[in-house]
Amino acid sequence: MKVTRTHVRGYILLIFLGLIVIFSSEYLGFFEGMNKHVYDLSFRLRGPLDHDERILLVVIDERTLNRLGRWPLRRIHYARFLDRLRMANVVGLDIIMAEPSEDDAALAAAMERQGRVVLPAYIKRPFQITHPTSLLSAAAVGHIHLEEDIDGVVRNVFHTLYTGTSKLPSFTSVIYEKITGEPFPKENRLRGRPGPKAYTGIMQMDQRKINYYGTPGTFPSISFADIVENRYSTNFFKDKIVLVGVSAIGIEGGILTPFTQQRDRMTGIECHAHILNNLLDENSIVDVPDTIRWIISAILALVGLVLFLRVREKLATLLWFLSICAASAAVFFLLALFNRWFSPLLLYTSLSFMFVVAYIFRLEQTGSQLQEAKDEWEDSFHTINDAIILMDFDCKIIRTNEATGKMLSPFVLGMIERRCDFLKQGQHPLSSADEKNRPSALSDPAMEEHLDPDTGRYYEIKSLPRLDRKKRFTGCVHVVRDITKRKEEEEEKERLQFQLLQVQKMQSVGRLAGGVAHDFNNILTAILGYSELILLRLPEKDPLRDYVKIIHEAGEKATALTRQLLAFSRKQVMEMQVVNLKGIVEGMVKILGRLIGEDVRIELRTATPVRNILADPVHMEQVLMNLAVNARDAMPQGGTLLIETADVELDEIYARHNEEVTPGSYVMLSVTDTGVGMSPEVKQRIFDPFFTTKAVGEGTGLGLSTVYGIIRQMSGHIYVYSEEGRGSVFKIYLPVCPEDAGEQILVESLTMPGGTETILIAEDDGAIRKLIADILEPLGYRVLVAASGEEALKRAETFHTGIDLLLTDVVMAGMSGKQLAQIFLARYPRIKVLFMSGYTEEIIAQRGIEQKGIAFIQKPLIPNKLAQKIREVLDEGRTTGPSQAG
Repeated sequence: MKVTRTHVRGYILLIFLGLIVIFSSEYLGFFEGMNKHVYDLSFRLRGPLDHDERILLVVIDERTLNRLGRWPLRRIHYARFLDRLRMANVVGLDIIMAEPSEDDAALAAAMERQGRVVLPAYIKRPFQITHPTSLLSAAAVGHIHLEEDIDGVVRNVFHTLYTGTSKLPSFTSVIYEKITGEPFPKENRLRGRPGPKAYTGIMQMDQRKINYYGTPGTFPSISFADIVENRYSTNFFKDKIVLVGVSAIGIEGGILTPFTQQRDRMTGIECHAHILNNLLDENSIVDVPDTIRWIISAILALVGLVLFLRVREKLATLLWFLSICAASAAVFFLLALFNRWFSPLLLYTSLSFMFVVAYIFRLEQTGSQLQEAKDEWEDSFHTINDAIILMDFDCKIIRTNEATGKMLSPFVLGMIERRCDFLKQGQHPLSSADEKNRPSALSDPAMEEHLDPDTGRYYEIKSLPRLDRKKRFTGCVHVVRDITKRKEEEEEKERLQFQLLQVQKMQSVGRLAGGVAHDFNNILTAILGYSELILLRLPEKDPLRDYVKIIHEAGEKATALTRQLLAFSRKQVMEMQVVNLKGIVEGMVKILGRLIGEDVRIELRTATPVRNILADPVHMEQVLMNLAVNARDAMPQGGTLLIETADVELDEIYARHNEEVTPGSYVMLSVTDTGVGMSPEVKQRIFDPFFTTKAVGEGTGLGLSTVYGIIRQMSGHIYVYSEEGRGSVFKIYLPVCPEDAGEQILVESLTMPGGTETILIAEDDGAIRKLIADILEPLGYRVLVAASGEEALKRAETFHTGIDLLLTDVVMAGMSGKQLAQIFLARYPRIKVLFMSGYTEEIIAQRGIEQKGIAFIQKPLIPNKLAQKIREVLDEGRTTGPSQAG
């Protein structure tokens, strides 16, 4: 809601008028009665105080009247009483002695002997104060007048009376001055003494509230008769402040002052004891001035209004309640700790009024927000692109938005009316017997998809019943959305999701295959290495050579299987070169002819030159061989195998249908057979590892999965087309490389060159470490072995004749091969480093070893290949003798 100047002026006027009414009510005394109840409650919660032990009450009780005569007592008894109290500090006779008596002279003489006696004066009728009889005028006199509140309860006392030009202190004020020898401390004074005729009535001044110390009986009391009969010694009354009053049943009603709560049975003399104790310890309760109380109430009320407006409605209610509680607690502690009384009703009323004002403001604000929300709803209703139709109980359209007329045809509108009638029938109230048969779905939104035959578009229709508070059907709301585009995207998404699942499945199995291949590499290193060493050392006619050859061949087969796993997982370390695919295909024709047999005819279409690619030629030969073998198995009765190469361009349209393809120039390798073909179910799984349609023992199921892994590792793409009975086509696309192809070295040397250099081996596998030493030592090398990087450093420090080559495993416990090589190169810059590993390319890269630009050999280690690689690394760029390390 926007707050305008009119709103501000209106609320300021409301607050101003409300505060005027509240403060006027306070001034006229409308809150006085409730304030007194809060005062009494605070007083009870505070509890009793410690009283002055010097104050002693002497009561004229029933026993006194029985022994000394009925009321009023003869004044000769008071004279005897005073003679017994010569050691007392002050004696206050709270007995009215306005009428003369024959014993006045004896009493006056006793007063002179005692010396510190106080008598009361009282108000006989309005504006007339009655003093003691003239014979007793030598005693000190103070008035007795306790002011009753509007509820008849005495809480206040006035210590000074002014009548005309005369001033009369209170009974307890005179006693206080006798005790302390100091004038009574006045709280407020007249602003100037009035003249003789200025004021004819009685003016009460120095008002204070009585601070009661406890229940009746708080101050010790003894019987008047016991003192007259000399039952107490004079020393008993030494320094005592004795107050004398009446407590006899039947006569105290006209003499005592009414009190409330537990003070309703307190005699007048007990009340004077409390007032006197207030004066002695300065514990009288003083009212906070009205001006200060009004200012504080107004400020806190305005602060409360600000807070009520700033917080939420429920929090505002809690805040109002806490404010009232906090104000009550403050009032209580002010009374209990500082003897100051703050009447809280004005503050309570002001805070409550501000809370109501804030609530009214919120109601108006809510109303404005509802109107704004209605307007915004109207705008939104017609802005929504979906069609919205509201129907009544009879399934008649009562409201639609603008999109309905633009979007829906009569066919769709008729279908919506039928849906509304269906919901209406389902939502009719059922009897209790049929309640269990109510369809649960009817209370939920009903959503369906429909094709509009008139327009050919798909619509999603959501139908919701409109229910009243008793859950009875009152109409329907239908939301219709055009989902034609979404349907097309869902079809596309399903196709892409299938492709993604295939890729993820291949990646997951690939990670497993890579891990298994690493373990195989370590085992095969020992098997192949030692079997080859044994073959080198056994004579040609030794009968054990055949057994060792079988072991060696089994190891080579296992090595081939490991390479297939690594190729499938796309994690094998490849030696990428710029090659021409046409040359690789033409070089493999003879080998393929011997492999697939004479009943399969091979056709080549490689006459057209193709551009170069970046690939590992050995792995490309493996791909071509696996595809040829797969085609031969698909043609058990013979057939034709067509192999062709060509340059192609894959555009964005093709790339959109094949997520892993980037548009650009490619070289295609196509392998087509005329075999039995594949069903769609088989075609979906041909690249799954270990999936095969061959009989048990006739295939591993890794052929095509290996092809897939190799091609994906070379950033290529495979397309397969097959029909049952019509053969299959495998098309491989590899990105074009603009560089020229180098000469391929196809002949591998079988010699094992040696040397005299010193080689330090860092390998944590004991079997591999011993195998390397057994290979290199017979070749003339000096070999040092270490089981970890730390041990290798120690060997280098203690070996002083020079180290030429560090042969280290990439992944070792503790210090890695890269860290070890960095330390060696920093200490011995001329040393050569050769890395070895059975892990996949991804793990090696994570260890910081990039294949390009470093010397690396892949496990399993073959003796002749290891010897050739070491010689190659040692001879590379050598112009001087061996470097020195250590």
